[in-house]
Formats: sequence, C-alpha cells, structure tokens
Amino acid sequence: MMTECNASAFAEEKWRPLTLAHVEYPDHDLVGLLLAWCSLAPILVIVGSLSVLVFRRELQIVTLLFGFSVSQIINQSLKKMMRQPRPCSVHDLRHQEWGMPSNHAQFIFYFSTYLVLFVLFSVSKEVLSTKAEQKRADNHIVIGLWKAICCLSLTVLAVAVSYSRIYLMYHTWLQVICGACVGTVFGVVWYAVTVRSLVPWYPKIAALPVSKFLMVRDSSSIPNVLQFEYRVAMREAQLLRNNESSKQL
Repeated sequence: MMTECNASAFAEEKWRPLTLAHVEYPDHDLVGLLLAWCSLAPILVIVGSLSVLVFRRELQIVTLLFGFSVSQIINQSLKKMMRQPRPCSVHDLRHQEWGMPSNHAQFIFYFSTYLVLFVLFSVSKEVLSTKAEQKRADNHIVIGLWKAICCLSLTVLAVAVSYSRIYLMYHTWLQVICGACVGTVFGVVWYAVTVRSLVPWYPKIAALPVSKFLMVRDSSSIPNVLQFEYRVAMREAQLLRNNESSKQL
C-alpha cells in the first residue's frame, strides 16, 4: 500500500542541483532547445574524453582531463571570491550558486583553446599524408584546410556554448566573457606547461611497471599516429592471414 508523500520530512534538508547537467529552456522555443543542447556540450566532452582514455590510454588525454579538474578548482575559487549572483530569471539556480565567472564558458574555452593549440603546433604536418609520392605543396594545402576546419569548429562550439548561457538566462554577458577569458588564458598556460614540462616526462611515465600493466602509452613522439596505427594493424592482419594459410597447407 502506497503512503502519501510527506514533504515536511525533507524541509530541513538542503538540496543542490548538479548545475553542469541542469538546463531549462523556454517552451516552444526551437532556438532555446538548440542552445540547451549546446549547453550540455561540456558533459559530452567529458564523456568523450573518458571514453578515449579508456580505449586508448594516452597520456595526452590524461593531461587534458587533469586540466579540466584544475580549471574547475579555479572556477569555484573565483566564484567564492567574487560572490556575484546570477541574473534574475525563472531559474531557481540563481540562489544556489554564484555566477561569476561562468563555469560553462570557462570549461569550453579551455577545451577549445587547448585543442586549437594542439592542432596548430603539435599535430604533424604529415598527419593526412597517405602517399609517399604526394607533392609537398598539395599536402600543405590539405593540412592547412584540415587544421582550419578543426580550429573553426572548436571556436564555433565555444561561442555557441557560451552564448547559450546568456540566452537561457543562466549568466550575464560579463560573467560569460570573464569565464571565456579565464578559460582561454588557462588553456594557453596549460598547453605550454604540457609541452614544456610534462611531455618530456611521458616516456618515463609510460615505462613505469604500473603504466605497462594498465597499457598506458605515449604517442607524442610519433609524427603520424593515424598512419602508424593503420600500417601496424594492416601488417598484423596480413601476418595472421599468412599464418592461417600456412596452417591449412
């Protein structure tokens, strides 16, 4: 037999929403619906990064995820120092968490800035090269176009996620701009720290017994990971087929 819900029993308990996943939008507003999905991009980024980490075990992904954690600590520290409320809206969230700077804007601009720098400076110029006889000039054009598309897509994603927080009345323009600035600066700093201080340690970390047990790897020294893994997979597959053929004979 079902009993009636006694709301007074929970009255003294303080409940807090998980703001990263809590998104409301105006009913029958298609633009608001689209921007609400954009506002969920940080969750998709985290899930995607964790999935890549599980299946590839790359130290670069570990560094990127650790940067997410540091960025979150910085954001919460700044919010507690500035203590600026969220804009007046229909959202009950404005009474639960400070709004300066925007967590979403800082998160997505850190992610986009880091990856833009990675694409521009860490991805080999030969990453799309599949034929040894390909002309160098043509290859540079293809690589430049590929990098431009990646950088533009990341920038559009960052702007869309940040604007969604304004359109959906979760943050003010100033809060979003400050979050974007903090995220951009931290993305530049964290990329520089990674390249100059962490990447040189990757081979030693990958050589540790625990890293070998977990199959953690460092591909930073391989100029063309995509082509390298393709060739290794094709070579291994051909070897297995040859072994099967020799057994049948």
